[in-house]
This record gives sequence, C-alpha cells and structure tokens, in this order.
Amino acid sequence: MDKIYLIKKFQFASAHRMFNSDFSSEENDKNFGKCQNIHGHNYCLEVSIGGLIDESKGYSVNLYELSNEVKSYIIDVLDHQYLNDILPGCKEKPVTMEIISAWIWKTLNAKLPQYDFHKIRLWESPDNSVEIYK
Repeated sequence: MDKIYLIKKFQFASAHRMFNSDFSSEENDKNFGKCQNIHGHNYCLEVSIGGLIDESKGYSVNLYELSNEVKSYIIDVLDHQYLNDILPGCKEKPVTMEIISAWIWKTLNAKLPQYDFHKIRLWESPDNSVEIYK
C-alpha cells in the first residue's frame, strides 16, 4: 500500500509585532505599516503526517496521542502569548508567518521524531497562509 497523509488542524490565538529595531522609523513604516503595533491573530495550524495504515488498528497515526503532543509542544506554548517574547531572537525583530512556521516545523521535528511530518500550513487569516514541506 502507498503512504497516506493525515492532516490534523489546531487553533491558537497570539499577539505579535512586526518591527525591526535595526530599521529607521521610515523603514519600519515602509515595511510594516500598522503591523508595527502590537496586534493579534487567530491562527490555524494544519499538520500533515505521512504513514502506512496499521491493518490491525485501521489508522496510520493515533490522533489522540498526536493531538496531546502537538498541544503540549506547540499550542500551549504559543496560545495567548506575545510571540516576540516567545520565539528565539524576535524580541526586537518582526514576527511573521514565516518565522512562526519555521519555529513550529523545527520544534515538531525535534520533539516528535516518531512522526513523519510531511507538511505544515499556518493560516494567519482566512486569506494568508504559509506552508513548509519536508
């Protein structure tokens, strides 16, 4: 049988600021506009895991275990937090979807090596998302 890909969604709400302390006021205005102010988003994270169906169980991934582990290492860390204080090196740097996604991808692969993460997709709004593939 070919590999299948299970997708699990998670949601969290966080605040951030897009501001670079190395930029002038004009550069920050040009690059980040109103997003220089602290503001928040209701994020949606999609995690895709590859695997084979275990014939005796009928599934490839135990969703209960996966949910608890992703919540522990990702959602509980980010939910209702100011991301500039949480993400490494971001205290005076812009926190973007790309930065958040890279941190999530790195953390998932480091903390949960038992899963074959194929892709993550982080939605910042209904119109904006970013994907990272294996």
